[in-house]
Amino acid sequence: ARLMPPSTIDASGTCRKFDNARWLSDDQIATIKEWADAGAPEGDPLPPPPLPQLESLDDANFAVEMPEEYQPVGSPDHPNDDYHCFVLDGPEADGFVTGYEILPGVSREVHHMILVTSLDDETDAQLQAQDDADPTPGFSCFSNIFDGNINVLAGWAPGKNVVHYPEGTGLQVVGGHKLVMQIHYNLLSGTPLPDATALKLTTVPKVAKEAMIAPIADDDLDVPPGQQAGKY
Repeated sequence: ARLMPPSTIDASGTCRKFDNARWLSDDQIATIKEWADAGAPEGDPLPPPPLPQLESLDDANFAVEMPEEYQPVGSPDHPNDDYHCFVLDGPEADGFVTGYEILPGVSREVHHMILVTSLDDETDAQLQAQDDADPTPGFSCFSNIFDGNINVLAGWAPGKNVVHYPEGTGLQVVGGHKLVMQIHYNLLSGTPLPDATALKLTTVPKVAKEAMIAPIADDDLDVPPGQQAGKY
């Protein structure tokens, strides 16, 4: 019936053709049916392939972790999600981030992470006030992470592992200021466990090209089906 894997895209060709569509052909379905009707016989057993060696940030010169474990907890409106910010000490010297590695503490519940750095004392004070006002480590931050004079340094989700920015480019950090690590915890995988996520950065004193990350999203984009190309 082509109901799995679940997808909102109709790849049958009645609307549009999609490259690499997750949609089985009639021949593929017939092959699976023939195998199932035969009692699902096992093929030639093969040993499992070796696991790939995970890359590490070998040239990292800065590392920091959450100062204490945090116990994720949902809210009445979002019982399975917790967005929490953690204020960390940043690099001591001015420089530019050229690579990073995120080390999730409880990988099954760390859904994604955004890392920013404060660029001035006023933003440091604002972050510290938010931290002090929340009795838990860090502070709840569904949407207020981008307040103040900050620079976005990194974004992480499972599978990303180590990231190197293009050669000769880097993202500015001002020495002696705070980092803020926003983590989205998703709690559907089981009983929430205390987490202590860590990160590593590679910084250099200067780069040929200063880069920046700018979050851009059109939350109001609405394209009804059946529109002609070029209308939007």
